[in-house]
Amino acid sequence: MSERVRLRIGSVANAVLVTGQAYQDPKDALNEFVSNAADEYAETGASGARIRVVLKRRGRHPTIAIDDVGRGMSPDRLREVARNLFKSVKVGNDRTLGEKAIGLLAFQQLGGRMDIVSRAEGSPETWCLSLVRGSANAQLDQERRRARSQAGTTIYLRDIDREVLRMLTQRKVVDYLRRRRAAAIEGGLYEIEVIEGELAELVTAEEPDGAKVPLRSHQTLWGPLEFALYVAPPDGSRRRVAVVGRAGTSIIDDLCELEEFAVPPWSSGQVSGRIAFAPLAQSAGRRAILRDDEAFPVFLDAVRSVAPAVQALAERVRQEIDRETSD
Repeated sequence: MSERVRLRIGSVANAVLVTGQAYQDPKDALNEFVSNAADEYAETGASGARIRVVLKRRGRHPTIAIDDVGRGMSPDRLREVARNLFKSVKVGNDRTLGEKAIGLLAFQQLGGRMDIVSRAEGSPETWCLSLVRGSANAQLDQERRRARSQAGTTIYLRDIDREVLRMLTQRKVVDYLRRRRAAAIEGGLYEIEVIEGELAELVTAEEPDGAKVPLRSHQTLWGPLEFALYVAPPDGSRRRVAVVGRAGTSIIDDLCELEEFAVPPWSSGQVSGRIAFAPLAQSAGRRAILRDDEAFPVFLDAVRSVAPAVQALAERVRQEIDRETSD
């Protein structure tokens, strides 16, 4: 049985916002699908479950697959996704990151076709919702060739553009996901495995180097704002402080991207680590912090308040190195 499903925009306001902020990096578009898998685990409390990203960049039909072992989706749920593009079912859920269905259209920046192959919990059937770039219709079919042996969802991105294939190597994807998702991986929220050919690599959290700055969490009306900052001697390296928002995902890789903090100690090359504040939101499509009137000012004040302590430790570390050099 095959069924044509008409795509519909569920929220015009979100559609205008997202379509005006196209993904500038294919890895950001790919990350949307990893986010949906991570959110599925967050919604069900399935800590430690694995997300697999499979890269098939060679051959006649290059494909990228993102697989989770969550609850899966029934045919009715797949129809709902297609008929409510840009309408979030995750509003108000602080454990999740994005908005369901917004990221689905990210496939158009990676390739010409997307197949959502899913098996719902308690069902023996696997279904596939297929979207084609530029088409206003999706196709819903019962899937037999790629039938799943357990509940969950696999996103197949097909007809991948050549320039995208060049930028989505295993090494680049692993490094990108490490920067974006180190906090969540370190916290055991989920695992990510990137596979290309016979090579499989587990994404691990990368610990920053140097002395840890002794800072306590800031308790706010929106929850804790936590610091994990390290100071190292100046050695020409480019160290960065990541800003982590909802679902343990990095919103930006470098605090210095915010004009308020493009100054020492943050720009000294000595400070690394992360600042985590769950209420911070990421602007859709483009990687940036949403400057709202509530959470963002609290974040600014908290980071400014710890700058003197970070600067003092950076100076002390630098002076110790100078003394050792003189000796």
